[in-house]
Amino acid sequence: SITGLNAGRLSIGRFLQSVLGMHGLEGGASKLSAYCYGQQHNDDGSHTYASLSQGCAGKRVVDTGVQTFADKVQGVRADRLDVFVDLSGYTHSGSFSAISEVEGVHFTSDVHRLMAVGVAPIHISWWGYTGTLGADFVHYVATDVVASPPEMREYYSENMFYLPGTTYLVSDHSISRQEVLLQH
Repeated sequence: SITGLNAGRLSIGRFLQSVLGMHGLEGGASKLSAYCYGQQHNDDGSHTYASLSQGCAGKRVVDTGVQTFADKVQGVRADRLDVFVDLSGYTHSGSFSAISEVEGVHFTSDVHRLMAVGVAPIHISWWGYTGTLGADFVHYVATDVVASPPEMREYYSENMFYLPGTTYLVSDHSISRQEVLLQH
């Protein structure tokens, strides 16, 4: 699962254009599928968004923009995900915050609401925010030892999922810098 795909107009979209498409490749090390959820209004018609969509299961981003929250939960659960990945963290707005001990947590992001109700056995925060989200329903933060040094683990509510080397910002290696520049 990949969430927060308003990425066509964000740097993450430029970095991940072919990375999603590498899931499920014949002859590859694994046969993973990337299920992508987003909102149709985020499809800006760009080459970047189209490339991202082609890497998703079914070669599309599932439009959750018009669904009720209950329908979103049912749809994501029906996909039987092993891992649910959040690409945004706190990057766009305060996605969730404690209102009070009595009222609990208020969510402005359906991504985090989906994680809170447990749509997959494992929830990972990656890319958009390497700091802790401070939520017990986010199990891991995908990071590296530079962005999140091991001696800082005690300050995270999540477990660290360290990517090799200093590669938490995986980039799209299948296209050249010139091709990226030509898209804009």
